[in-house]
Order: sequence, then structure tokens, then C-alpha cells
Amino acid sequence: MSDKIRWRFGETRSVVAPVASNVAIEIGDLVFWDAATIRPACETQTASTFEDTTTDFASNFLGVALQSSPLDVASSIRVATSGVFEFDCERATYRLGELVGVALNAQTQKLANQKTLKVAAPELAIGKVFRQSDEPSDSVYVDVRSTVFK
Repeated sequence: MSDKIRWRFGETRSVVAPVASNVAIEIGDLVFWDAATIRPACETQTASTFEDTTTDFASNFLGVALQSSPLDVASSIRVATSGVFEFDCERATYRLGELVGVALNAQTQKLANQKTLKVAAPELAIGKVFRQSDEPSDSVYVDVRSTVFK
């Protein structure tokens, strides 16, 4: 996936966070804090179940990458810890306030960097639906909230 500006509106409350040289991050990636650097969702350590993996990601969720960082370059990039972003999602109807988490990439069996889905429990969530869709949709507006800064 290429860099994609996903921010739509709202205060982003951004932070600047370091990226290790062995990690590539694209604009629009959902990223987590890994003790000293940030990583994209796909690099979340796979647990025994999808739910456990999602919980691990959500508990360390920093935000949405506003800048990219190429592989083999140690850098620091701006990450939005809040704001409303439009993400690709599992095709469904979405109601205001429903919980949203990171989706699974079916091809790699790892978390998707830029795709979301509805989740049932707060510990799986990275945000809430901000714009309701009464017809099934492939994109959703999510009010993102960093769990690192809760």
C-alpha cells in the first residue's frame, strides 16, 4: 500500500516519535509504541488468537502516521494521536459510537496497517465510528484515540 492521507478533520494532537532503521512506515499506517520506537500494525507480535493480537496492538496504539519513513533509514516522524480518519474497512453498516479496531490482512495473516473493522470490546478498540453508514460500506470515519496517551 502506498502513502495515503487518511485524516479528514479534527484536532490531531500529533507527537514526533522515532522509527528504527529496520522498519518502514507509510503515511496513514496505524502504528504502535514498542518501548523505544514505533512500528506499523503488521509488526505486532502474533499471539495465539486474532483477538489476543488485536488486544496487544490496541493496548500500545500510538496513532496514525502523518509522515513516512523508508526502510534502512532511522528517523522520527509525526504521528496523530487523535482526530477523525477515513479507513478502508470490512464491508458492513456502521453506527455512531461503535468500537473500531485494526483488521487482519488475509494474505499475510498479520494485522493490516491501514484497514479497520468493528470490534465488540473496548480493549480491542483504537477508536469509534464518527460517521454513520446505513448502507454497507467499504470505508468508515473513525475518531481515533491513542491508548498510549489515555
